[in-house]
Amino acid sequence: MFAKKSLKKVVIIHDLESLRYLKNDSNSTRIEIELLNQFDSVIVHNFAMKQWLLEHGVVKKLVVLDVFDYLENNTLAVSNFNKKIVFAGNLEKSSLLSKVDNEMSLSVIGPNPRLHDYSSSISYIGEYTPNDLPSHMKDFSFGLVWDGDSVTTCNGVYGEYLRYNNSHKLSLYLSTGIPVVVWKESATAEFVNENKVGITVGSLTEAQSLIDNMTESEYSILKNNAIKLSEKLKTGFFTTNAIREALK
Repeated sequence: MFAKKSLKKVVIIHDLESLRYLKNDSNSTRIEIELLNQFDSVIVHNFAMKQWLLEHGVVKKLVVLDVFDYLENNTLAVSNFNKKIVFAGNLEKSSLLSKVDNEMSLSVIGPNPRLHDYSSSISYIGEYTPNDLPSHMKDFSFGLVWDGDSVTTCNGVYGEYLRYNNSHKLSLYLSTGIPVVVWKESATAEFVNENKVGITVGSLTEAQSLIDNMTESEYSILKNNAIKLSEKLKTGFFTTNAIREALK
């Protein structure tokens, strides 16, 4: 007769509705917390999400992922500093693009563009499959991670969610070796600053000013760090480490 093996149950959080659409729904929060407490270990996006879960009743081991991996054999972006910024995502929900004025030059990629709402400073590149997308971002200097309907801050459901969420845009850009621009109040701002792979700002106006005044040597530091990090993202480094820690 075989002995029953001891199994460890580990869950990786993709999204938490208690922090997104159902933020003020105490019953939904209770249900999610109870679900997470059924596992031995919970892999969370970042320290902000870990702290929130601790405060709301998760008693199981919490392991910080840091950033989502991006398992693609991407072509690295070119290394020259042209100061161009790209924004990729579902453009239908990116209402902030209608607020971008002619002072900021931005290229956008994704489905459902609202071209009639965009200023002349926004260029639409097109819509591509996840596999093809990275090859169309190789000529840009920065990738923008932003949400909401404002250029002065991140707001609304998706903007507030950035305080706890690891954006997949972040991993997409970094996997191609592109430094990033992120909201300074987002949960990923600490990761960006610590790894020196981009800039953290309070508004898009501030972002444009910092990029305009950045020297090529300053950019080279961010670029080289992003390239180094891209190799980790494309080989599953962060997920592998988190799972190992969860199973200890």
